[in-house]
Amino acid sequence: MPAVGTRFAHYEICEKLGAGGMGEVYRARDFKLNRDVAIKVLPPHLAGDPEVRLRFEREARAIAQLTHPNVRAIYDFDVEGDDAFAVMEYLEGESLRERLLRGPIPLAEGLTIAVAVAEGLASIHQKGIIHRDLKPENIFLTTEGQIKILDFGVASVPKSPPVSDNDETKVTPDTLATSPGMVVGTIGYMSPEQVCGAALDGRSDVFALGAVLFEVFTGRRAFPGTAPAEVAASILRDDPLARLAGASPLPSELQQVLARCLHRRLEQRFQSAHDLAFVLRGLLARITNNASTDEATPLAVVSSQLTQVLPQEAAPTGVRSRLRRRLRRGAGALLAMALAGSVAVFVWSERPRPPFLTYAYLTNAGSDTAPAWSPDGQSIAFASQRDGRQRIWVKRLAGEDVEVAITEGEDSAPRYSPDGQRIAFARRVGAGAALHVVSSLGGEPRKVVDDAVEGDWSPDGRRLCFIRWTREQGVTSTLLESVESDGSNLRPIARLTGARLRRPRWSPDGKCIALTKDVVAGNVISPVWVVTVATGEVRQFEPKERGGYLSSPSWLEDSATIIAIQAISPEAPNIITPARVLAFDTCAGSVRVIAALPHDTPVCDVRHGRLLYEARSRRGNLVEARLGARAGDPPQLRVLARGTSIDRQPRYTPQGDGLVFTSNRTGNNDIWRLSFADGRLAPLTAHPDTDWDPTLSPDGSRLYWSSNRTGKFEIWTATADGMRGRALTAFNASAQNPTVGQDGQTIFFTVSDSPNYGLWRLRADGAEGRRLVADMPARWPEVSPDGRYLLYLTTMRERNGSAIRVIQTTDGAQAASIEVGLGGLSHGRARWSPDGQRIAWVSTAGEVGIFIQDFRPGADTANTRRRLIGDIFGSPPESFAFSPDGQALVVAASDDAPNVMMCDGIADLTSTRKRATTGP
Repeated sequence: MPAVGTRFAHYEICEKLGAGGMGEVYRARDFKLNRDVAIKVLPPHLAGDPEVRLRFEREARAIAQLTHPNVRAIYDFDVEGDDAFAVMEYLEGESLRERLLRGPIPLAEGLTIAVAVAEGLASIHQKGIIHRDLKPENIFLTTEGQIKILDFGVASVPKSPPVSDNDETKVTPDTLATSPGMVVGTIGYMSPEQVCGAALDGRSDVFALGAVLFEVFTGRRAFPGTAPAEVAASILRDDPLARLAGASPLPSELQQVLARCLHRRLEQRFQSAHDLAFVLRGLLARITNNASTDEATPLAVVSSQLTQVLPQEAAPTGVRSRLRRRLRRGAGALLAMALAGSVAVFVWSERPRPPFLTYAYLTNAGSDTAPAWSPDGQSIAFASQRDGRQRIWVKRLAGEDVEVAITEGEDSAPRYSPDGQRIAFARRVGAGAALHVVSSLGGEPRKVVDDAVEGDWSPDGRRLCFIRWTREQGVTSTLLESVESDGSNLRPIARLTGARLRRPRWSPDGKCIALTKDVVAGNVISPVWVVTVATGEVRQFEPKERGGYLSSPSWLEDSATIIAIQAISPEAPNIITPARVLAFDTCAGSVRVIAALPHDTPVCDVRHGRLLYEARSRRGNLVEARLGARAGDPPQLRVLARGTSIDRQPRYTPQGDGLVFTSNRTGNNDIWRLSFADGRLAPLTAHPDTDWDPTLSPDGSRLYWSSNRTGKFEIWTATADGMRGRALTAFNASAQNPTVGQDGQTIFFTVSDSPNYGLWRLRADGAEGRRLVADMPARWPEVSPDGRYLLYLTTMRERNGSAIRVIQTTDGAQAASIEVGLGGLSHGRARWSPDGQRIAWVSTAGEVGIFIQDFRPGADTANTRRRLIGDIFGSPPESFAFSPDGQALVVAASDDAPNVMMCDGIADLTSTRKRATTGP
């Protein structure tokens, strides 16, 4: 980035002011006009992206059209060499965040800020721009008393201007909308539709301003939480005004304004920032002039006697009649003012308020997964490790809050029989699993069939369907079969080639079985698979939007509609992300979004209109574990980074003076660096899309990582400080997990999409690409310190487990294989010891921890396996790396705490349709 004294055209850099996701800002001197200006420079790793540069220029030119006193002015945009920069108004003062930290803001001062920001938003929206990141940090209070909206780095800017700059009616939700599926902004100030990746319009900024004003007037965050998923859940679930509970000194009118800004339903909010500004001006006038309520502006006419925010149909009769009398008294004046064009009129909606979704935690042990409803909806079954063993538990929802374990093995995936008397589940047996059945009251389980991942009951309760995974000639397939509940009369249903499916669900009419793919990360459209039992015919139903994985399917009673939950972010399940509830119509072949959830989930179940699901929670901290002098000595632990963010995939620098790692501490997955010398944390990437899985060249001069900036994941590279970033690959097929050879000139990585799937080798300049292994899955490669060998994770043929394969980097010939058992590796990869003599990995099978084993080409070294580290402060390791001297490990200790949650109020879960039938 530019140093002090650098010249851009006739501007000279004087000092750095700050940095944001889309660039760094400097104070500069304009020698042509003899004034100070602020210059925002697009970082080189973004300036090299033509699409990002075009967007940066389009935003600058669009915002330059604004001449509103409450929006920071842009004077110029230019490109000099590789640097793109925008020249802006230089401001002196403090951000609203800094003002809040100094102490409470008086009511009149807060309303003055509110009016100014609302008016600034109205001018922005007139130009077809949505800010999308309004927060106290982006509102500036100048020393001259001006209030300015800043930082349009993630704003949605139209490709063409509105029809008329002066006609706000031309700015419709369509012209302001951003693309569904995009999640940008700062989580604490996002609207519900923004959290869920839905289309946005100006009303989303109104919600964000409501969250800011709630903080201004109460001193508290509107949506508190210690982790992004908790904040997202609060946005989708909570009413901030309810926390005031009548104890607030705020005027009731102001509380109503905040409630309307923060309404979860778009149609119940202020319909424009212009309307909001008008009402706020009236309230400010009443407070500053100490006028009576009846003599005030239309705010009082509309709402002065409402003491709580209620839809009018739900308000007591006396309140409704008083409200209507006031509306009649003020209607003439309001109409005259509106016809004169002097104001925009806001009137409370007369429509009934749609029902809100309600959420309830049904368990809270922090280890409860795979929930299932009983047929009567009065009980749930789930798997839990709460007592140190993975068992099946049952809880009855009515009466006493009692949870009972009914099995004793390593058990998962419970499913109630149609009569509610039995529960089928999968039990781990060696490296595989077997399908069992037990009474719902407990007792001795009975094995039904071996080598079954999981299953489900037929609607008559006589048979069980189940799945097996096979692997032939490098291709994974799913076998769908059924068997009598006593284990007899095995029948094949379908062979699903090239897919690793699970969570089979039999339709209520018995005609079809639905499945979804195994839970994996990636920016893909993952379908629901539907198999016709009688014929084995297979159909696929895809979501409309790209995103993360799909949960288990759940049929509605019509046997035509399938409910599944799609993670919004492709980073799931590696991070917790909001999710969409999708309804697939298998008759019409359509899909629609019917609700949003604060958590992604691998398992859901619908019964009697209520949605049961596994609510995930996670955080990850970095801990250095210095190994003991002798094997078996406990490691000495030192916390390197701790908080509510997810820090993972760490790597020591080759010099051992710091780390690079992936973190979502700013709300988005980026690459960060930690310096051991001063403890400084700094981002190396700051792109709105996903950057993760970093590694460094052996000399430490270059950084490599995976990013989906171009739609699919590709391998990217930059200098070690994150500058001059560029894409190294262009497979458009999910290229990830780079690792660098000892010479610094050879890159190895995986490709997970057809037809290029497998392990690849590439020169550091992007030339001479060659596939070493055409295998799927082939994940998380790691090159040996001497550059001769490459390890990677794959699944074992014909077995439900994982193995580490080692190949030669020259020709891909196999040199060794290490079986790591059921469950396999985490996303943290396996690692070579610095001397290249051993291989270590994170085990999630049986005894949890980091294990290490000798490596000798062609030799079986299983007898050298030992556990290097167990849990970290009670949390299992998620990913790790060796220090250059081999004396320490840096470990990302992932703390997962899933519970069972119920969501009620999704109307579409009770609406059914009849499947079309043929024949007599």
